[in-house]
Amino acid sequence: MRLILHRYIFGDLMKALLLSGTALTSFLALAYALSSLRDRGLGPADSLQLVVCFIPAMLIFAMPIAALLTTTLVYGKLASENEITACRASGISMHTLLWPVVVFGLLIGATNFVLFDRVIPWSWQRAERIGTENLERMFFHHMRTKKEVEFKNVFYIHAKHVEDRMLYGVVIDYDMGDGQRYRAYAPAAHISFLPPVSGEQEPVQVTARRPSIGEDMISYARERAGKLLASFPRVERVLVVLDIEDGRGVAECVASVRYAGSVSDRQVRDDLATAIAAVTEEVGSQLAGAGDAGRTADGRPVPPRPEELAAQSWDTEVVDCGRIHMQLFDVHGSDPDEARLILGDYNIVRSINDIRESRPREMTLAQLRLRYQRPQECYAYRRGAARGAGPEAMAKLAEKLKAESLAEEHSRYASIVSCVLLVGLGAALGTMFRHGHILTAFSVSMGPGLFAIFAILVGKQMVEKQPESMHALVWVIWAGNLVLLAINAVLIPRLLRR
Repeated sequence: MRLILHRYIFGDLMKALLLSGTALTSFLALAYALSSLRDRGLGPADSLQLVVCFIPAMLIFAMPIAALLTTTLVYGKLASENEITACRASGISMHTLLWPVVVFGLLIGATNFVLFDRVIPWSWQRAERIGTENLERMFFHHMRTKKEVEFKNVFYIHAKHVEDRMLYGVVIDYDMGDGQRYRAYAPAAHISFLPPVSGEQEPVQVTARRPSIGEDMISYARERAGKLLASFPRVERVLVVLDIEDGRGVAECVASVRYAGSVSDRQVRDDLATAIAAVTEEVGSQLAGAGDAGRTADGRPVPPRPEELAAQSWDTEVVDCGRIHMQLFDVHGSDPDEARLILGDYNIVRSINDIRESRPREMTLAQLRLRYQRPQECYAYRRGAARGAGPEAMAKLAEKLKAESLAEEHSRYASIVSCVLLVGLGAALGTMFRHGHILTAFSVSMGPGLFAIFAILVGKQMVEKQPESMHALVWVIWAGNLVLLAINAVLIPRLLRR
């Protein structure tokens, strides 16, 4: 009989949790996604995918309220329909009636541990990547709405007016690879994320970003690209961009492909990738001696490239987002030297590498502990050291990284514990109020649930903003759980004695 009773109560708990958790999580995910949808300019399919990714991420806010609402509703219904009274009259103690709550609380805690350690970090990572997978759409959306776009470590572009792929009143601030920043102005610019394919252009185009790259190297690159064009009939045009970065020759090849016959896209990509890699390596090796090895224009050592720092850091990955081709018309610079360098119509072709640094919310619990113990191995720390920050600044940066990791780690553990405590509190409140209506249960559960979430969020913000006192302030994250534990210690013994 007791097994039947336990299965009956536990089944009601699971059904109520599924309904309340789904409703609360979906509402929070949709509300949170609205701002991202406006900023990223996503299409219908990407928007739906973004909302789905935010659903697990919002469990950290929805689960405490859902756990409390579930037990308050189920035990309030049992009390209001006198089922608890009937059970006690049949000789079933309150201890027996609360066993499903114990099992339910342990199940909630174990599930939350898996969610907070694996599922929620993955959902944040996936949500961050959805918007950047369609770089062209994001670029033109930001240009139309904000009139400016900044690509990390590549360039900043501002335009007064946008019409289709044309920008008018253009200002571009960019790095030509020699460690210096340049600014160019143009009445108009054409932006594309593939090489131009107009019939008036030559099959092979070579662009040099540095004036130190002579005509002999340009001719050599044009010759090698011409052989590539002759070897692969499906290749219509090849664009080669020559540059010097950190004393190394860099040759970027961009090709547009004409699909012929029954050749699959995969075959075309594989053939073209092999050919481009060969040309890039060969031309780049010849170009390596053309620059001032590892020195900027004023003789200072060139700092490591962000891509190199990212490759050395476990918390960062470099994602190739393609290349952007900017055709600037009637360009002029901000001073005579720059004007001579980029006078007239000018092409800028740059690779867009997105350096994705994992935020604390995107890390597993083990990664958070590693970030706390060894902040010197993180990308942010290496970047600060590469920029020449002093010992005091680097010490503060290390403390900041440790504080962020500690705050995120303790907030997750505190959320898991709060869900378990709220399950027990909900059973006590539902039995005492003896009302199984969902509005009553919702009203009763909102206060303690929001209090637990508020205490965790406030404590997390305090630890992150005051790294020097992080160990003393970390207890603020647990303050809400201590209050919930005290309330449980008063209500549950009273409930068992009734």
